[in-house]
Amino acid sequence: MDDLISLTDLAPTVLSAAETHFDSPTVGKTLLPYLLEQPNEARDYLYTQTNGNEIYGIQRGVFNHHWKLIHNTYDNDELYDLKTDPDELINLALDPEYLDVRKSLYQKLWKFAYDNQDKNINPYIFVGLSEFGPASAFI
Repeated sequence: MDDLISLTDLAPTVLSAAETHFDSPTVGKTLLPYLLEQPNEARDYLYTQTNGNEIYGIQRGVFNHHWKLIHNTYDNDELYDLKTDPDELINLALDPEYLDVRKSLYQKLWKFAYDNQDKNINPYIFVGLSEFGPASAFI
């Protein structure tokens, strides 16, 4: 199986198996169809975050089977081609050849953040100075 799954899927899966109603945001989904070998809609992207102690969020990430983008609030962002560089050794974020890839991934990242009421969408200067900040999700 090559589908993208997440730890956020654990709670919905256990509650689904217990036949308990689970009302969640768009983050986690039940994996019960996989266990029962039933059809299931695969995700196109997964999202990650780490939080810091000085601002609302230090890192946000988005990835699929081909690309991984990490938005670092206090450092250079990261972009990896997971097909040619699965160990994430070559950061392509500053390579102008991948500008369209970065922009597309940033749009997905910020749209997901907005949809999930992520506190990282704020007027903090480092968020505002991002090359593709939260407004890029709505352009």
